[in-house]
Amino acid sequence: MEPALVACTGATTANFMTAPDKGGSSEWNTSMGRFDLVTFTFGGDDIGFTPILYQCLGLSRLVATVENASADIGTGAQSVAPLPSDPGHTCPTASIIEARITAFAASYRAWLEAVANVVVVPGGNIVVLGYPDLIELPKFWHLWEQKIGSCWGIGTADATELRALAGDLNATIGEAVAADNTLAPNGVHMTFVDVNSANGATPSNDADLVEPSSGTRHNLCSADPWLNGATVTGSLSATDDLNHTFHPNQAGNDAMGALAGGDIGKLDWSKLAISEASAKTELTALTVGMSTTLVEVPGGYEAATYDQQGNIDFWKLDGDHPWIEVGQSTYPILGSTHLNPPEVTVTGALLSGMSNATFIAEGIFTGDGSGNFIAFSNGQSGWGTLAPRSYDNLVPTGAKSTDNGTPGIAWRISFEDGLLETSQDNPFFSTAEGGIFPLTIRWKWTGTRFTDVHDTIFTAHLTSAPGPATPLPGTCPSIPPDGTYEGYIEGYPTGQSGGSPTSDGKVHFFIGQNPTPTGITVCQFAVDPSLAMTVQATTKAGGTVWVTAPAWFLVSDEPSLLGPTTPLTLHPEEVKLGSSPYYVPSGLGLSAISSDLGVPDIPDITQGIGLVPTPTYGQVNIHDGKVTAIAILPNIGNTDSTPTTAPSGNSGDSGNSG
Repeated sequence: MEPALVACTGATTANFMTAPDKGGSSEWNTSMGRFDLVTFTFGGDDIGFTPILYQCLGLSRLVATVENASADIGTGAQSVAPLPSDPGHTCPTASIIEARITAFAASYRAWLEAVANVVVVPGGNIVVLGYPDLIELPKFWHLWEQKIGSCWGIGTADATELRALAGDLNATIGEAVAADNTLAPNGVHMTFVDVNSANGATPSNDADLVEPSSGTRHNLCSADPWLNGATVTGSLSATDDLNHTFHPNQAGNDAMGALAGGDIGKLDWSKLAISEASAKTELTALTVGMSTTLVEVPGGYEAATYDQQGNIDFWKLDGDHPWIEVGQSTYPILGSTHLNPPEVTVTGALLSGMSNATFIAEGIFTGDGSGNFIAFSNGQSGWGTLAPRSYDNLVPTGAKSTDNGTPGIAWRISFEDGLLETSQDNPFFSTAEGGIFPLTIRWKWTGTRFTDVHDTIFTAHLTSAPGPATPLPGTCPSIPPDGTYEGYIEGYPTGQSGGSPTSDGKVHFFIGQNPTPTGITVCQFAVDPSLAMTVQATTKAGGTVWVTAPAWFLVSDEPSLLGPTTPLTLHPEEVKLGSSPYYVPSGLGLSAISSDLGVPDIPDITQGIGLVPTPTYGQVNIHDGKVTAIAILPNIGNTDSTPTTAPSGNSGDSGNSG
């Protein structure tokens, strides 16, 4: 990684990784990669130190607000009332600034840890430089400055206060660095460099110190200052004024660089992780003939190596230690009778909350296309496949995948925003390729297992029978008036088998007066697939009730069909929680959905196009031009049936069932 200088005057800790600085972007971003060494000085602008100094100088247009810490003089700075001052002082009251330092301390350690975990490679180093004491001790000022009691516009009382506050800020930063160094997040070592009077690795009389124990001192107001005074007029622009004011001059920067360099030369690099490219090269040499997928994890790397014969192995590299094999598993092979090879590829990621990687193998694992993915990770039973232990838990089994019936094989598995997402076939459609309103679950790691945090499961509920409705007008207006209308309903087919229902993810359907409505005689709508419809169902005792079902029952995976043919028998495997996106609780006692969600094809001789679907009959509620409810009646064209109704209940839900 090439060195990168990204410092910016006025930047706060927030500008390092997240908020944009005056240059328009954060000082580090993921595209820059991670570094084995990061050095910086942060904190002064978090407490508004520059505008504090300007208040000390009595300047009215830039005063001591934290908001002005990163503002350019004359541009972004705000003129507000100065902060209170103690008697005999121009600077703000010390207690105000001390409170800011205390507040800063509460967040600084967490920020350091974030830098270590995100910006620095495992086992790397962070070197934090403190701030130089800006003003020399008044007793060392020139005699004439001592006589008038002021140097660079700062009085002796304010100079003493500023030195004490700068010392508090440096002590706060140094204590945070020491505490986080003990914690060693991501294996990163942290060092604080005291540029004033030395610490640890630097002798107290080092000539590069601002205040060496012997020799020349270099604060502002000393005989040989390494800092600039206030620059508010002259040939420099307003921005350059602020960039130079109370910042080190070239000699000061050189000296601070020399101090940092001295400490860097003594750092411990033994825990530094090797680069990803080098790690992959080493592992490839150990696993000749195998493909390799690497994932960076805390302290090093984990990898999956695999071939096209069903074998997948897992490896770990900690710091500068060599690769060790930590697990072996397999993925399913269809057998020699299958014409297509598995064509397996493996991806990996470190998911939220995990210390081990998760790997996803993609290939031809089932002959019908319903199982193309299987995932692996490490858990209490070791490395192995991920499989469900209950409808809302997924666990690392430590087991191998022996055949295409192994639990955990899915139509699709992917990494999404730090979570694992699985999709399974919808058993209510004829296709086995999974793309028609599948059961999709997002899983979050909770320490020993993955837990369902969001899913597409729609849970059926008992509901009331549909109420009265008005027939649709012969011509559909652009925005139908509010009301409940009945007519023939037909959903658009989903298009290609296995593809998305529509590009917008909606269920598209029309409703009209005639079984074969066309043009302006129909009203066309698009609704969310999880919109609750009211449908009639048959109970196991032979009665009839009204229940809810998702709107995706209106469409089909085949252009020649509407939805699942009804009466729709509810097989146990189709209604079991966690096996289908439509869950019918056993307590409802249902045996079938009897409303006409779709019927077998019939010949259309007049059109000469063979088989076409017959639409079902129902009603829609329209409000503000949008469908808010759908009811499917049990017999086409017959709205007089009066089945037994259940007490009014919830209209249905879609989401996390757990």
